[in-house]
Amino acid sequence: LDLADNKLRGKTIDLRSSSAHNLVHIDVSNNEFGGCVDMTFTSGMLYANASYNKLTCASFKRFNPAYETLRVVDLSNNQIDQDVSEVFHNIPPSLEQLILSNNNIRGSFPSPLPTFEDMRHFNMTNNNINGPLPDFSRATPRIRELDISNQRQTESGGLTGKISPDFSRLDDLLVLNLAMNNLTSIPSDLGSLQKLKYLDLSSN
Repeated sequence: LDLADNKLRGKTIDLRSSSAHNLVHIDVSNNEFGGCVDMTFTSGMLYANASYNKLTCASFKRFNPAYETLRVVDLSNNQIDQDVSEVFHNIPPSLEQLILSNNNIRGSFPSPLPTFEDMRHFNMTNNNINGPLPDFSRATPRIRELDISNQRQTESGGLTGKISPDFSRLDDLLVLNLAMNNLTSIPSDLGSLQKLKYLDLSSN
């Protein structure tokens, strides 16, 4: 189902009707939807794109079959104003791509970060997250692109502390962007990442 690039609006996006339960791909990007959204739209959902709307909060229903099937979630360029721990509550462990960039997500990452064994692309750039940088080597062992840059949207924002030497265990990592945070040290072990093509640690 592709409803992208229209002027659709409303406070909810609900497609859990009998006629839509077989949908696996839903794109409602670049519309004017607001309010909250449950990203497990239908029972067999694989791909859900609600980027470029006016959504203010997002959730994932644990007891929905899509919790086991969802692979891609894109909620970038909205107005999501939630604590990051709320966003990650019940987030599907099956995700391969999670894009939450350009929102107003705040607070500290949950500790420990939920495990995403198959995560390849993780992007939360341009939010207001603070606190320590999580152990992505444990949570996302197969990550290829990791971007958590520019968390200093307000004075209280910005990831803090050290970059763990365990980042050197991310053997598939191609892109690492942690620029514009408040990180205090860079482990020399990052030099052992043979596949790394892009590294930005500027303005820390």
